[in-house]
Amino acid sequence: MSWSLSVEQFCYILGPVLLYLFIRFIPSINRKKLFLWVTCGIICAVLLIRFWFHETHQLASIYEWNENLRKVSMYRLDAIYYGFLAYYLYVNFPISASLTKLLFVFGILGIFTLHLFIFYWGISFETHPGFFNVFYLSLNSVSICSLMPYLFTITISSTPVLKGLTLLSVLSYSIYLLHYTIILHSMKVLVPSDHLEGIPLLLYTLVYWLIILVFSYLLYRFFERPMTDLRERK
Repeated sequence: MSWSLSVEQFCYILGPVLLYLFIRFIPSINRKKLFLWVTCGIICAVLLIRFWFHETHQLASIYEWNENLRKVSMYRLDAIYYGFLAYYLYVNFPISASLTKLLFVFGILGIFTLHLFIFYWGISFETHPGFFNVFYLSLNSVSICSLMPYLFTITISSTPVLKGLTLLSVLSYSIYLLHYTIILHSMKVLVPSDHLEGIPLLLYTLVYWLIILVFSYLLYRFFERPMTDLRERK
């Protein structure tokens, strides 16, 4: 999971440094527009870098793509900046309730298309490497961002549902830390799942999620929350 943390850190360094340099040498520049242009500039730059990667590298499989592009920070810096751009547009250009619903539908369709339908249509890395190298990751980010305006408007009156969502929210960072590197890899070593299908695979997945929730709660309860409380007391 360290690669995704490095994406965050580089994003939080690159953007502010660029903003500071522009403001330092052009003090009269409009800062709101500057934020927009720097954000869009970084997104475009990363797209060009991924296009350059596609033109200069030959990958044989989705595994090689995963290791050589998806998990490399330089090619993923735009991921967080799509969120910056979405927030800027949301704050500065209020949209109607009907448009938020339309964006939500667009986002859902985008997510299902990118993760399900394209494989039904025969679009795979082996047949369309350019799509995966250049556009796939960006379209995924745009689809997720499209969900946000409508999700912001949802209010939950059911107390059990609210408590469940709140619990998942506070456990989210522990889940993020544990789910792949520690739990999934450990399970695959102890009980390999490559040969599973149907009901056995479903049971394997349910056990996987149960273990994630249990260990994430323990990590939150006995480490994350005490450390956070200690910080607040200081």
